[in-house]
Amino acid sequence: MKMSTLRDQSAPVLYGLVVLFILAMGGFGSIFSSTSSDRGNSENCDPERFVACSDNQNISITVEEYFRRYNNNPGFFHNRANPFGPNSPYSATDQQLDTINALNQVWSSLINEKVNSQFVSDLELVSEDPNENSPHLEEILAFIKNYPNFNPTYKAELEILGLFMVDSTFNQVLYEASVDNGILYSKLNDAFALTFPQQDLQIKTQGSSRWNNWFSTMKRQLANVKLNYIINSTQSLSELELKDQLLLEQGIYNLDYLTYSLSDIEVEITDNEIQDYYNSIKDDESYNLKKDTRRVVQFVKWNMNDLNENEKDSIKKLAKDFRKSARRNGFDTAVEKNNTYSLSKEITLSNEFSLSGSGLGTQTKKLDGSSAPFYNIIGAGRKIIEFAFTNDIGEIKLLNINSDRKTNGFNDIGIFHIKEELSEGYIPLEESGIKDRLEKELTYAKKCELAKVEFNSMLNNYSDFLSDLSQEDIDSFDPLSYWLENDEAASKNILIRNHKGSINDFLLSFINTDLRNTLISIPELKGFLLTLDEGLDFTMNPIDNESIVLFRVNELPDENSMDLSLYKSNELEKLKNTQSSLFLEDQKETANIKDNRTQVIY
Repeated sequence: MKMSTLRDQSAPVLYGLVVLFILAMGGFGSIFSSTSSDRGNSENCDPERFVACSDNQNISITVEEYFRRYNNNPGFFHNRANPFGPNSPYSATDQQLDTINALNQVWSSLINEKVNSQFVSDLELVSEDPNENSPHLEEILAFIKNYPNFNPTYKAELEILGLFMVDSTFNQVLYEASVDNGILYSKLNDAFALTFPQQDLQIKTQGSSRWNNWFSTMKRQLANVKLNYIINSTQSLSELELKDQLLLEQGIYNLDYLTYSLSDIEVEITDNEIQDYYNSIKDDESYNLKKDTRRVVQFVKWNMNDLNENEKDSIKKLAKDFRKSARRNGFDTAVEKNNTYSLSKEITLSNEFSLSGSGLGTQTKKLDGSSAPFYNIIGAGRKIIEFAFTNDIGEIKLLNINSDRKTNGFNDIGIFHIKEELSEGYIPLEESGIKDRLEKELTYAKKCELAKVEFNSMLNNYSDFLSDLSQEDIDSFDPLSYWLENDEAASKNILIRNHKGSINDFLLSFINTDLRNTLISIPELKGFLLTLDEGLDFTMNPIDNESIVLFRVNELPDENSMDLSLYKSNELEKLKNTQSSLFLEDQKETANIKDNRTQVIY
């Protein structure tokens, strides 16, 4: 089921709720005003104060709360970023990038919480301060009573504090009685203060209490339960959509498919054709050809590995002399006259939040012609990115180069110069590294077109053969199979095979399909197959990287034998969590969030 289909199915109620959200952000409540500079907005967002700003200021994230959330439990976020552990092949190349990966998990968590909380607040799903006259009082009290069963962490804390225990076992009856008597809140605060005095003092310094913290969590979870219920209750699937999905998954088709090979077809691709093709696909995100503002940085470095302290001091003096010369006479002149360095290089950097690359190019050429990762030359990249994008063009600075590796690490020294800034645009074809890919895709497309012409020419011969047969002949044998076996050109170029099973299983049997997908997608192929009637269809489509195909349906599925009602209930159950996630993503888009992570120094 496609994401766009899910969005369309939930449109009537979901987007009605979205309208409420947009109205609130548009100024119908003072707390949503986007004109105040205090909380920033999507246009004005001070990176010294905010990691993110939104047109809805309640969704803005301060630098302080961002790092406080991380520092409260860094291990948790590192595990989320790399569940396979720090020594796995999926971990980052240095500790600095590992931390950035973990902070990205903090970003995701905070944005989700703030967007969700704001929407819950707008719909008034839970009262902020329930009292005797509150319409939410009864359900909140019931939720508090059931919370030990709902949240095992809360129950474990009550047990650690020694509250409501009988014979070393938590007693639910005593707990519920404390809620009815109104003493739960003071008992929890008093016990926490006695057991964890330091943590209790920290919470009080923040103007809260242990119970208030738990109560906020309870309200948020209760509101989320109600919000998910609202969202999931809007689910609907049309009978037609269900029927098509069921046919794709479980319908038994008996079909023959005739493939025509592309292997013997020769085509030529010119550079002009590749350039035209590049221009047609450069906005396609899957090719990743768009680029932000970049900066060109020149640098020289001195190796410091395996040197004693006196030798290191001598290298540092050479570096300082080079810096002085570069500032006085220009960087290029210093490179020519002060050639005491071990390496001179020019690199182009981007301030992207690409965690694995950290803004560094993937590799550089060494003197012997081989390639080496930039990381092996200038170490942990964020320090270099910070220098390049927080200083003016022409700035020259001495920087320590720290690889930040636990093994095979190095600590060198270098002089860096910001040479120039390159504007936004597209990566030129020559620099993109995808020329071979584009040539393959163009070659495949050309071959497919020529193959269709040749295939169609042979099928004309089949039509001529068929016209010479009587109805009695057609009924007595399979003319298509007979023609394929006895026509010299057809038997050489066309292969007939049979499939009996579902459409999904049929399409999964074709593995080598990366080129095919550039001309026709899986959903398009599925939609085409669902429209076929019994008999031979003369529509030709690419089916894998080596051939085009046409189909003959021998037998369609028996729809009467398929249980649509059971399938519908199963599909709705599977969609519940997906529906809520889609809704949350819609709200993120509406909030128009400004991402400041590339400007916040880590």
